[in-house]
Amino acid sequence: MSGTDYLIDTNILVYILQGNPRVRYFAQEETLAVSNITEMEVLGKFQISE
Repeated sequence: MSGTDYLIDTNILVYILQGNPRVRYFAQEETLAVSNITEMEVLGKFQISE
């Protein structure tokens, strides 16, 4: 195993970044991975550039 518990998708990552209390515990207790596509989608949603 790689040590990663979950591969999360865009909506879950957005909830985590917004501080949603329903996913806060999950984000603190688990080892999460994010795909390159999900990272690009989140950067676009929050209009983050280089």
